[in-house]
Amino acid sequence: MPPPEQESRNEGPFGEWPGYYSGGSIGTGKPQPVIRIKAIYHRNDPILINQAPQWWGAPTHGLSQRSGVLWDQLEAAGIPGIAGVYFHTAYMIVIAVKQMYSGHVKQAGMAALSCIGGARNGRYVVIVDEDIDPTKIKEVVWAMQTRVDPASDIQIADGCWSTPLDPRMPPEKRANRDFTNSRAIFYAVRPFHWKDQYPIVARVERDRMQQVVDKYRGILPFPTSI
Repeated sequence: MPPPEQESRNEGPFGEWPGYYSGGSIGTGKPQPVIRIKAIYHRNDPILINQAPQWWGAPTHGLSQRSGVLWDQLEAAGIPGIAGVYFHTAYMIVIAVKQMYSGHVKQAGMAALSCIGGARNGRYVVIVDEDIDPTKIKEVVWAMQTRVDPASDIQIADGCWSTPLDPRMPPEKRANRDFTNSRAIFYAVRPFHWKDQYPIVARVERDRMQQVVDKYRGILPFPTSI
């Protein structure tokens, strides 16, 4: 790789993980270094595990470890009652919490923005009760629709650690290298002080539903997941 001042070329843009073209000369504002290839080693008929189109609607193949990393960090930070953590995308984290005291969910939400596992590139953090499966987007959206009061249950945090790949970053911030953004924390939980008075959920318990599915799967066309 020759020094950039000796030889550089315009390149890109490339499809990036937010689902937009970015990077290369357009993203950085200057030509990119040249790499001279002497040999390429490869496998015949390889299995490539990736998200080739770099668009969130495309199928994703592979195992993300970010959810487990953030879960470990939240517990290491002293947040009790964590029942589940799931990254739907780099922009949306869902954390299930078994509420134990006043301010518990706010503590979890702010910690998610502080722990390195969830600090960068994010946009939304959604805190849900332990009866919500954080991996199932329909349950998460239902909790946001029925347990969030927009006036009191959405918190905005500004000046958070972002990235120049953020498509929503204004051009003047990118030019000034102010790679920060704001985050919204949705507290999609039953209010702690009157959670026992909250309307009862009209659904069968998950364990009971699984028993029914297992018993009658050969007779009834159940969906692949419940």
